[in-house]
Amino acid sequence: MKYQGHFIAGGQGRLYLAAFGDCSAEHAVLFLPPFAEEMNLSRAVVARQARMLTEAGYFVVLLDYFGTGDSEGEFDEARVPGWLNDIEATLVWIGQKQRSSVTLWGLRLGGLLAAHYVDDRGAEAVDRLLLWKPVINGHQLMNQFFRLKQMSEMMQGRGDDQINWYRRCLEGETVEVAGYPMSSGLVSQISALSMQPSTWMEKVSVIWIEAASEKVPLTASRLHAQWPGDRLTIEACTGVPFWQVPDTYDADSLTILTLKCLKEANGVCHA
Repeated sequence: MKYQGHFIAGGQGRLYLAAFGDCSAEHAVLFLPPFAEEMNLSRAVVARQARMLTEAGYFVVLLDYFGTGDSEGEFDEARVPGWLNDIEATLVWIGQKQRSSVTLWGLRLGGLLAAHYVDDRGAEAVDRLLLWKPVINGHQLMNQFFRLKQMSEMMQGRGDDQINWYRRCLEGETVEVAGYPMSSGLVSQISALSMQPSTWMEKVSVIWIEAASEKVPLTASRLHAQWPGDRLTIEACTGVPFWQVPDTYDADSLTILTLKCLKEANGVCHA
């Protein structure tokens, strides 16, 4: 398996891309990572899926957004429009070679960003979305994330359960949560994102996999019912929520299902 690291120019600084496979492959997949520590916890499973896709003939690129991973910038400088620019810059880089298809593959917040990218920037460079357990509501994600701050403060004996850290951040205070400096700009922008019925749903086909779930949640089922035509395929897949659980190195049922779905969508017949 061929692996190369690349730095490309982004709008705010250099972006790091981890590229797997033959760069001239007919089908390309761009991975958009989840938020904060979920990005680190999911790396092993994501890399495993990337290798599996590479063996099936795909070119796979893993993006580190500005301010995250090995890309330039600090986390508290990051903003959602900048991350959308990072996605666009990477798609331009991928598009330097002729492709039959380009898939945006997003995990958790990455899935919501993929949908928002198509809604905001169009689908000219994207043929489909592959969503792993996508976040449906950014406000809910941020609310859950700031609970980590509350729990940490309480466990250290200095917590005040009357302090609403999420609100304080939205009001302009930079609040450190689990080692991440949360700026009001980024938090408010993520909070405003949601997976709502919109014209973007008509622009691309979508493979939606509810990872670590025995069945499709009601919120996802409701969205499915509002989806136009047959543009959405949604399935549940049992397993460990590896983006939350340390030392999780594989998610076989998920990676096998993902490869199957992409092969069917692209008509790829590699062994």
